[in-house]
Amino acid sequence: MSDLSQIGFLSIISLNAMVPVALAALGEIFAEKAGVVNIGLEGVMLVGAWFGIYATWLTFNPFVGIGMGFVLGAFFGLIHGYISVYLKGDQIISGVGINLFALGFVPFSIVAVWGVAGAFSSPVTFPLILTPWGQLSYWVPITFVVGVVLWYVLQKTRLGLNVRATGENPEAADAVGINVERLRLFATVFGSALAGLAGSYMSVDLNGAITKEIVAGRGFIALATVVFSGWNPLLGIVGALVFGFAQGGSIWISFNPAIRSAIPNVRHSLGCEVQGTEVCGDTLQTRVILPSKSCCCARGGGGGSSSRSVIIFPSEAKFSRSSRTPTHRVRTAIGSTLFRKAPGRGYGRE
Repeated sequence: MSDLSQIGFLSIISLNAMVPVALAALGEIFAEKAGVVNIGLEGVMLVGAWFGIYATWLTFNPFVGIGMGFVLGAFFGLIHGYISVYLKGDQIISGVGINLFALGFVPFSIVAVWGVAGAFSSPVTFPLILTPWGQLSYWVPITFVVGVVLWYVLQKTRLGLNVRATGENPEAADAVGINVERLRLFATVFGSALAGLAGSYMSVDLNGAITKEIVAGRGFIALATVVFSGWNPLLGIVGALVFGFAQGGSIWISFNPAIRSAIPNVRHSLGCEVQGTEVCGDTLQTRVILPSKSCCCARGGGGGSSSRSVIIFPSEAKFSRSSRTPTHRVRTAIGSTLFRKAPGRGYGRE
């Protein structure tokens, strides 16, 4: 395969991978511009993915499946918006509730409807654009169009001005006659609908199947992309492209044995030898023999099918009294997501 073909193949898979993050981020930008934060994007995308594949299975029409994801996303946005805007509920708690519901509903429904505990494949496939380097989804150009249109609406139209005023200074917006609650509800519903659309795209188009872990944190990545973009739809697409390139790069490397062989083996570069793995409580421990012939224990995350590589520094070794061997305890920390408080979040008419 020529260099041009390699670049084309990498570009195709990266563009396809960026769509769900971009759609969810664009919808959240619009909602947060109006002053409502929805951290339930992960759950909305997961439920949208399930209903998308379910509608496709019932109708044998992938367009109906994609549309069902959009509708279900709008429904959850309506619930979240009503709780946050009209009932003055906590937006964070409402979003966490959506995530928890999706985490329980989707695995149960996969087993209840199709009788499988793993994955269920779509009976039909979504049309794709054939290129010399691979199959490109129609949703890639649609996503770019959505981003440009959303930027234009927010920056150049009266609706966008009202949305920004509602988020930045709701009291002033109310004083000039803008219905703050109704506009915030509309923005929340629209933003959540795009997240549901992103989920159904993943199950019906991108993967062609549904699993309980299909979203894999993309909802939270979309939230980070919103902050990274500074609430700018055009920069939001750029952030999604960065993620899409990272994911596409991993797939691209897996299809290129020459590139895999060019990456140095970490085990040999560190000069250590893997002796084996053993289960210790609820964690998986890997025993490694260092050049000094002493054993160390690297602690990895338990559960799931994913694994994590850990670099161990001998200077951090602590000797165990029982075995007299250096035991390295690797601490894994969950990265915290910083949310900027949306302006006017506590606004409400008395």
